[in-house]
Amino acid sequence: MNEMELTLDNNKENKLLVNNDKENEKLGLEKTTSNRYNLRPNRELSYNHKYSFLSVHASIHKWGEKAKEAVREELRMFKREGVFEKVEIPTEQQKKKALMIHCFVIEKRDGRIKARAVANGRSQQRYTEEETYSPTVKLESIMLNAFIDAHEGRHVAAVDIKGAFLKAKVPEHLDLIVKMSGELMNLMCEIDPSLRSKDQSVMYQRCKKALYGHIKAARLFYNHGRNQFLESVVMD
Repeated sequence: MNEMELTLDNNKENKLLVNNDKENEKLGLEKTTSNRYNLRPNRELSYNHKYSFLSVHASIHKWGEKAKEAVREELRMFKREGVFEKVEIPTEQQKKKALMIHCFVIEKRDGRIKARAVANGRSQQRYTEEETYSPTVKLESIMLNAFIDAHEGRHVAAVDIKGAFLKAKVPEHLDLIVKMSGELMNLMCEIDPSLRSKDQSVMYQRCKKALYGHIKAARLFYNHGRNQFLESVVMD
C-alpha cells in the first residue's frame, strides 16, 4: 500500500470531511452537501460539532455564570424590543395553543458563549389560507451580483440585523401565546419582574413580536422590511 492509499484509508476510518463532496467521493463516503455551491472551508465532523447546542440547565452546569449571562443577554433583547406581555389568567384555549419557549446555548469558535431563545412551533397548523412563506433570493442571483460588483469595482457591505424578526409586530388577531418554565422562566422574571405570575411552574405571555419558531415569523419580517423600504422610497 503506497502513502496516498494509506492516507485515504486512515481518513475514511477516522474522520469525515464535511462540505467537500469531492474529497468525500475519493474516500468512498456519502455526500454531505445538498447545494451545487460550496463556500465553506473543510472541517472535521466531531462530537462537539454535532452536539454543541445545550439547554439552559445543561449549559449552566457546564459553563456556570457565563452561560447565565448569555441567556440574560438574549432575554434583555426581548425586553428592549417589547416582545412579551403578561397574561394574567390564561384561558384553557390559550393554555392549549401556547408555544413553549426553548433556549439553546452554544460555545462559538472564538470562545464566546451565545444563547438563542426560540418558540417550539411544531404544534402549529402548517396549512393555512394566509401566506406564511417568505421570499428568498436564489444563490445564483447572489453569485451573479457578486461577479458584477467585482467586475465594476463596487463597494459592497454586509449587514447583520440583531434580533431581526423581533422588529416585526404580530397582528392582534393571531393572539400568539407562549409559555416559559424552569430556569429560563426564572431568568426572564429576573430581567423583567412584571412578567412574574402566581403560577410558579409555568408562565404564560402574549408574544407581540415575530419570534423565531412561529410559522409566520419570516413572512411578518419580510412584510415589515418591504413596507419600511417602500415608505423610505416614497419619502425620498
